[in-house]
Amino acid sequence: MESVAISLHESSGLDIVATIERARTLLDAGDCQAARLLASGAYEQAKAVGGYAEKVKASRQLIDKARRMQADALKIEAYATIRLADEVDAAQKSGVLVSRGRPKNSGRELVLTLSDIGFGRRDLFSARRLRAAERVKPGFIESVIESRMAGGLEPNRKSLASALKTSDRPVYRDLEVSATHRLADGRQVSTLKWYEIDGAIRRAQRDLDILSKVKAHCVPASDDQLIVDVIGSQRLRQMCGGGDE
Repeated sequence: MESVAISLHESSGLDIVATIERARTLLDAGDCQAARLLASGAYEQAKAVGGYAEKVKASRQLIDKARRMQADALKIEAYATIRLADEVDAAQKSGVLVSRGRPKNSGRELVLTLSDIGFGRRDLFSARRLRAAERVKPGFIESVIESRMAGGLEPNRKSLASALKTSDRPVYRDLEVSATHRLADGRQVSTLKWYEIDGAIRRAQRDLDILSKVKAHCVPASDDQLIVDVIGSQRLRQMCGGGDE
């Protein structure tokens, strides 16, 4: 059975390596859709070869070679997926692509959907999570895959997905939270509960009204003066609602 595994590895290994290299070249050239497609195919092939090698109890060296091809294919697939998410986001922002519903094409304008590019909504969601994890912790993909290899484990898609769930607060959310607007009271928009929006609007409007009154009150002798020194504490308290005007 070992000889059969070796024969299978030799016959398919070269093809898989060639496919991986084509996928890498396409990724470097910016064709992330084609790169992802080729890498996905190479991943499945390498996974099958490795699985069979383990089943027939082939040598560790043979299994490791198959796993290395699987790991390389998985990396390219992951990076291509991230770049595809970038392209999808840019296309949605420009109106070239819609995330759901039927596109409204008119004249020469062509509007596509996610299905037109072979990228489902779940795919996009997963791609954005992976992208965020890689941005928060550069080398995330590499470290997850290589740690599997170092431990003699299969570098599969499931392990990559599981790595995003290793904490109660997934790493991809850290990026999303840090990238959102921070309100005047220090809280971030992304951390607000929906029912808190009205209160936040009222507080923001109140602050705006007070500052508008203060600015319209007078012109200070110097811009670096404290407001209380220009207006006086009693008048300022009245403006802020602490007394009758």
